[in-house]
Amino acid sequence: MGQRMSWTLLHEHPWREPLDIATEHAGQDMAFLYSARPESYTGQQSFLCLEPLQCVQGNHWSELPPLTGPDDGLPHYVGYLGYGMRDGGARGTPSVIPLPDFMLLRYARLLRFDHENKRVQEYRQPGRVTNTTPHASSKAAQVANIQSNFTRAGYETTIRDTLAQISQGNFYQANITRKFFGAFTNMPDYFGLFRTLCDISPAPFSAYIRHGETAILSSSPELFLSVDGDTITSRPIKGSAPRG
Repeated sequence: MGQRMSWTLLHEHPWREPLDIATEHAGQDMAFLYSARPESYTGQQSFLCLEPLQCVQGNHWSELPPLTGPDDGLPHYVGYLGYGMRDGGARGTPSVIPLPDFMLLRYARLLRFDHENKRVQEYRQPGRVTNTTPHASSKAAQVANIQSNFTRAGYETTIRDTLAQISQGNFYQANITRKFFGAFTNMPDYFGLFRTLCDISPAPFSAYIRHGETAILSSSPELFLSVDGDTITSRPIKGSAPRG
C-alpha cells in the first residue's frame, strides 16, 4: 500500500492497433482500457496494463488505498468501485455476482496508445510481479439459462410508475436497468467475447480486466468523471437533454 508509484518511459514503438497488441496477451492477467471509438473530444488514449504488482479489494471506503500519484496522466490503479460502496448502511438482497465491492490493481508494465498522433509508449515501474498463470479458454462456449430480473409486463409497469412520479415532482431523473443472468456451458474465451463486444458496439470507454478467475468486460459511451487539475468533466448520456 505504501509503494511509491512512479512510471519510467522506456521505449516508443511504431504504431499498432491496441486491440491487436492486447490480443497477444489475452491469456494473461491484465487490464485493458480501450477507446474503441475515439472522438476528437474524448477517448483519445488507450492503456494496456501488464504484469500485476498488487491487488487491493474490499467492501468499504475505509479499505481503499491512497489513490493519489504523480500527475503524469497515467493510470496508477485500475479496477472498479461497485454500487455497494455508495454508503455504509445495511445492504439489501445479496448480489448474485460473488465479487468484492471494489478491486484495484497496480501493474509493472504499461503501454499508452495515443490514437490522434499514432504513438505507442512503453512504461515500467518497480515492484515484485505476482504470479500470472496463463488461462485456458474455449472459443466454443455457449450461454444457457438466460434469465432477467424483469418480465416485460413488470418492466413496462415500472416505466409508467416512474413517469408518473416524475410528473408528481418526486424526482426528475431515473435510470431503469434490466439485468440478464446466465451461465456458460464451459470456460469461454473471455477476451474473444470482448473483441466481439467492441465489434458490435464500439465505444470510447471500453474495459477488460482479467485477474485470476475474475474477468470483467465493459463498454460505455459515457465519461463519468474526468479530473484535470481544478477542472472536472462529465459526459453523461442516459436521461440527458440538449444544452439550453
